[in-house]
Amino acid sequence: MKTVLILMLNIVIVFIQALSKNQSAQAFLGPENAEEPYLDGINYNCVAPGKRFRPMDNLSGGEKTVAALALLFAIHRYIALPFQLVYSVIVYTLPVFFVLF
Repeated sequence: MKTVLILMLNIVIVFIQALSKNQSAQAFLGPENAEEPYLDGINYNCVAPGKRFRPMDNLSGGEKTVAALALLFAIHRYIALPFQLVYSVIVYTLPVFFVLF
C-alpha cells in the first residue's frame, strides 16, 4: 500500500507539473479495492488539459502516450532503475526527462 500511495503522489507531480504544464490536467492512480488492495487491480486515469474525463480506452494515442510516460517517470522517481528500455518515445521527451531528474 505504501508503494501505491507514493506512486499516487508521484503521478500527480509528473503528469501535471512536467508533462502537461497545465493545472487543469489531472491524473488518478489508486487501487480498485481500497480496503484490501491486494485482491483487485489498480485504476489509472488521466484527464488531458481542457478536456472532460474519459476512460483510458477512449483517449487518443498521444494522450495515452503522455499518460504512459507519466506513469513510467513516476515509477522511476520511486525506484530509480539503472536503465530503462523505451523504444523511440524517449528521444522526443529528453528535455522533459532532464527537467524531471
